[in-house]
Amino acid sequence: MMQVVRITLDLILVSFAWVAAYYIRFSGVIPAPKGIPEPTQYWKLIPFTCAIWLMVFAASGFYARTGRHRTPFLEALDILQACLFATLAFTAFLFIYPEYRYSRLTTGLFAALHPAFVITGRSVIRKLMRRRRRLSPPRRHIIIGSGESFNHALQVAQTQTHVRSEVA
Repeated sequence: MMQVVRITLDLILVSFAWVAAYYIRFSGVIPAPKGIPEPTQYWKLIPFTCAIWLMVFAASGFYARTGRHRTPFLEALDILQACLFATLAFTAFLFIYPEYRYSRLTTGLFAALHPAFVITGRSVIRKLMRRRRRLSPPRRHIIIGSGESFNHALQVAQTQTHVRSEVA
């Protein structure tokens, strides 16, 4: 279930980064000598963007490794690598998509924004999951045994900070 939530959030954030790149580029702060294109020209790419990101993230093994990173920093590095490959695939797609010539600056802004959006989204998920675990009632465990192995299992159950447990 969490994997579906992560994938959905990733695709929403990548789409949002594409929209944000358009608005940053054509908001009037940066001159547009060829004029401001219709937003629908850019919105049409959102399904293709989602498909490319989903395929690249899945093919690179990013989703298979999700949740197995030791630290958030290592997850961020993995996200950056997957986003780089997806950006290269997206740029290649833009060259062969014949309908319109898209702004290179918009594409560059998108390349800078979307990793930050995905990393931030993953961080929010991690914090929400931590909060949920903290607020959930403690789990009860039955440890059956004696001697050294029992004492070791008891110590492990008491020292696990990511799962609330109570030992009676």
